[in-house]
Amino acid sequence: MSLELLIFLIVATVAIFSSAFMLASRNAVHSALFLVTTMICLAFFYLILNAPFLAMVQITVYAGAIMVLFLFVIMLLGAEKLGTAPTRYRWLSIGAVALAALFMVTAFVAVVQGHVNLLKPIAHNPRVRVINVDPGQAIAVYADGVPLTTGLAYGKDSPYVELPAGTHTVTALVGNADGNPANPNTAKTLLSKSFPLASETTTTLIAAATRWIDVPEDLTPLTDDMQFRYIGVNALNGSVPVDLLEVDPANASSVQVAAPQIAYGQFSAPVAQAAGSYTLAWQAAGKRIGFYAGQTLAAGSTQLFVLAPDPSVTGQTTALNFSQLAQPAFGSPQQIGQQLFSTYLLPFELVSLLLLAAMVGAIVLTRDEFVRRERKRLVVSRQITRLNQPADRLVVHPLPMPLTTNASPTAQIDPPSESAAD
Repeated sequence: MSLELLIFLIVATVAIFSSAFMLASRNAVHSALFLVTTMICLAFFYLILNAPFLAMVQITVYAGAIMVLFLFVIMLLGAEKLGTAPTRYRWLSIGAVALAALFMVTAFVAVVQGHVNLLKPIAHNPRVRVINVDPGQAIAVYADGVPLTTGLAYGKDSPYVELPAGTHTVTALVGNADGNPANPNTAKTLLSKSFPLASETTTTLIAAATRWIDVPEDLTPLTDDMQFRYIGVNALNGSVPVDLLEVDPANASSVQVAAPQIAYGQFSAPVAQAAGSYTLAWQAAGKRIGFYAGQTLAAGSTQLFVLAPDPSVTGQTTALNFSQLAQPAFGSPQQIGQQLFSTYLLPFELVSLLLLAAMVGAIVLTRDEFVRRERKRLVVSRQITRLNQPADRLVVHPLPMPLTTNASPTAQIDPPSESAAD
């Protein structure tokens, strides 16, 4: 048993027992404190999964702000303790504890004997996209007869497509001008090649004039959030090896070779640089043949700089740039934002409405019990009892009149009538 698995089992046991005590406690404040313990255990699980941002959110938002709100409502309404009604089915608690203990022992044996610590995460299928730098025409691309893109014009790239891991034959055909899929049986074949694609990889297939150029891309998270990554590709048919230069905008003669001696169909190794504005140029045999003037390169992106022939002027070149955001780190604010505001937006909003309705209902129910208890405590006379009754149950009783037989010195004498005065 590894140390990581042992720590996980210990924290999981604490989380299960604190959850059970939260449900069994008859003091609302104690239940809230047990819930805080459970949330701290969940934050520890996020740390084990290498998601520190989620762990901090779990502690700060849930174990902090929300639980403070719960405790405030509990103390405001005076609902620290439940009523003292007699407990029915006392054997139910004992049976629930016994079943929970049996389940924990069974789960512990299954985890230990199942070698959970030796399991590996499920590998993702390889992803492929296509870029057309053939100046002749638009192309349609098929992988083992399955269309990847249709009517891909010059200088454009297709979306990423997932393919099963293995070797695939990728074929470029002359695409239809209307964008409809080309018929693989009748359309002219321009390029065809087999590519081995491994899991967890991202590949860009560049359709050049005479060959496929397969460029492995690195879209993994950058070690520095303020950097970008770039790769230089030479797709200029028949050219001598070229250099990718970094030019000083203030002094055009001050250059630095970023990627040297890239032959036709080849590409440079990925290079990480600080994000910002750059002026880049391609150079062949001491002559500059392509420029990227004042490129603002965003942090966290992967740039693909491609030198290709100009489709409008024979013998001229053009410098193309294709940008793609790198994958955010697991548990980072970017990764959570992408998932939360795309795939899980509707479930997140529904859960928030359910939580709001549950909180309002708990407050209403607790307030009703609190009002009844306070009414019983404040009853001191029959008149106050009648005032505390609901309107539909209110019964008005006339007050008894005192009977006087003997006149007292302080008794009030009615004034004489007019007839007696006469």
